[in-house]
Amino acid sequence: MTTPAEFEAADRLQRRVWGIDTGSTPVPGEVLNAVSHSGGYVAGALADGHLVGISASLVALHADTREVFLWGHMLAAEHRDAGIGHALMLGLRTWCLERRITSARWTFDPLVSRNAYFYLVKLGVDVLAYVPDFYGPLDDGVNLADESDRLLVTWPMDSCHDRERTGYAGNTAYDPGEWRPLLSIDERGRPKVHPRGGDNRMACAVPLDIEAVRRQDPVLARSWRRALRECLSEVLDGGGRIVGFTRCGQYLLTARGTLA
Repeated sequence: MTTPAEFEAADRLQRRVWGIDTGSTPVPGEVLNAVSHSGGYVAGALADGHLVGISASLVALHADTREVFLWGHMLAAEHRDAGIGHALMLGLRTWCLERRITSARWTFDPLVSRNAYFYLVKLGVDVLAYVPDFYGPLDDGVNLADESDRLLVTWPMDSCHDRERTGYAGNTAYDPGEWRPLLSIDERGRPKVHPRGGDNRMACAVPLDIEAVRRQDPVLARSWRRALRECLSEVLDGGGRIVGFTRCGQYLLTARGTLA
């Protein structure tokens, strides 16, 4: 995407995806223009001639390691479960490898289960850190002023192909006897935090549709934010790893030194 008309279409798409009527979009057209013309990656997905998805990323240089990588700033798709995001990420990978860029980093909301499954299982990213309130409160039609906690992930594109992250990560269910619950959903849809104990394999549940929870019960959504922050941060800060995500909405985690 390189032209003003394309960036205007990208603005309109963002308004539809994030439910924004007035004010700025998450990545305004003039910013997309700057990214595109400074060597970054801005691409759109078309269906029947209409823009239905967009991906925007910056080429970055790590200050300490001097590694060149791609920073994924935005991925938006108008229709869920239509393969738009997947197509955009495959295009991104091809673009990077043609330029000898072998890794990308980005963040995503750990409460959004469909994104967790897509990134952790279908793409096979690795989680680097849990970052509380990464952007500050985001007051749009999706986030509804919730705190913007994010998982920071890296995608090694030179060796990564479409695959399940591990042999169990893509299963529609998991054996509760093998994964001790750290966070579960009680009978009223509320988060229930469990003592960690000494288990090496743990599971953290999240709602299957946190966006609906935010609309219907913002207080409940905030309680989910705090509970998941507590559980994931405890494991990751202690050297543990997120090794998978199930279709039924469970993060699968291992303690430090535990093989998946």
